[in-house]
Amino acid sequence: MRRAISLTAALGISLVLMAGSSASGKATKTVDVGDDFFDPESLTIKEETTVKFKWIGEDEHNVFKQLGPGKYFESDNTDETGFVYSHKFKKPGNYVLGCILHEDMDMDLKVKKRR
Repeated sequence: MRRAISLTAALGISLVLMAGSSASGKATKTVDVGDDFFDPESLTIKEETTVKFKWIGEDEHNVFKQLGPGKYFESDNTDETGFVYSHKFKKPGNYVLGCILHEDMDMDLKVKKRR
């Protein structure tokens, strides 16, 4: 009986935590920046979503907006594994992101932001 109560309490806490994160409506999507690739290669996001780019490779890379609505943005160039750059897409539309250092290798990421 004690185990059932503990499990019920733990589930209740989990549900409260999940409700708190979904109630805010904010989400984060992660994109790996590898050696000459983005993973995933395309992404669909909703409003209030932040995209977090995480460096997993050993080569130097950056992330920049090639095409799409809104202002230009660009991360630092780095080869630091574990480096993180985050960007919140403010305008709905289709974006193409890339790495300036590897444009000739078609290192692209397509992002579609919906309302």
